[in-house]
Amino acid sequence: MKKEIDDCLAKVKEERETAIRIREEAARAVQLEKERLEKEVEDKKKAEEAAKVAREEIAKANAQAVATASAAKAKQQAAAAAQHQASTTSTVFASDSANREYDHYISVLNHLKQNVDPAVSNDPATKKYCFAQRREIRAIIGQLVNIKKEIFRVATELDSMFKETMRTRGAAAYYWVMNTTAKKLVKQAETEALVTASHTFPLAHVAVLLFTNHEKFKDVLMARFSKKCPYVIPKYFAKEPTETPDQFLKKLGYTMKEKGWESEAQYDARQCGMFSLYCAIMQTTPQVGQNLYPLSQGWTWMARIINMPPHPITPALITVFLEVCGHGYMRAYRQQANKVLQLLMSDFIPLIPKEGVAGTTRLKTLLENLLKTGQIPVPEGREFDG
Repeated sequence: MKKEIDDCLAKVKEERETAIRIREEAARAVQLEKERLEKEVEDKKKAEEAAKVAREEIAKANAQAVATASAAKAKQQAAAAAQHQASTTSTVFASDSANREYDHYISVLNHLKQNVDPAVSNDPATKKYCFAQRREIRAIIGQLVNIKKEIFRVATELDSMFKETMRTRGAAAYYWVMNTTAKKLVKQAETEALVTASHTFPLAHVAVLLFTNHEKFKDVLMARFSKKCPYVIPKYFAKEPTETPDQFLKKLGYTMKEKGWESEAQYDARQCGMFSLYCAIMQTTPQVGQNLYPLSQGWTWMARIINMPPHPITPALITVFLEVCGHGYMRAYRQQANKVLQLLMSDFIPLIPKEGVAGTTRLKTLLENLLKTGQIPVPEGREFDG
């Protein structure tokens, strides 16, 4: 009996050990499978990361190749544009009087940069005040419309700001605020006149009203014009032997876009936008006081431009001049002005380079109509809208 019990216990023990072994083997199998799956996931993740890195490297290489190609293309375009500008720029760049005038306005810019800006920047209280005025100036001019009441309101607010700045902050802040106003007026014309020159008339009226009480503002505004649009003098630039194409285009006032320098057509349009404000200023007759930059300046400009061999942009500039202030020009100078128009048609247009053909066609059509009718209509926007 004892033997049977021992055999039974031995069998039970054996079965238990077998069961334990089976469970352990199963557990090991499960663990091995788990580790296999984890390794498979890890290997897959590493493979995906490696593929991602490879794709990023390829994309980076492609982007770099595109950037290199774009840079090369931009450089090539700049060189071509500079070469074109240099080849079509007259050897007569400006008259002696025009050069003296330009040098004067550049000296005003240098004074602003070397004396005014540091004086404001180095005084925290004045800097804070001026920056607050800049925000106000941008808001005031940005809301300007061609309504008499609004034009006088804007001019009055700016006039008060100028006077208050001079009284409380001194000459440096006064010039800084005037310079900021001049920048905003020119920038507004540069963008809005791309649509129509009529937008420049309210800007011009404000400028002329400010000249009355702030004669120095005229020099500051003309200095900004001279920097951004030297054709108001008028003055052409030649490419210096030491200048790179990029430096030359920057000197001419070209703007750098995302893919390189703007096209010549875009450049001409912007220059004509700013020039239209210059023309609008000359023909403005303020209801209070006199225009300190009158149409006699327009006669000087036309005399200078027709005595310089034309540049491709020249016909577009003359067209803007005639469209914006031609009505006042004809009324003021009558027979002399008519002779100038005839001279433009007979002698000047044939001299315009072939690169200016689009502007030449438009100018020729305009001159034919003017000589036929003997009149230049009042430009749109010259009269108040309300």
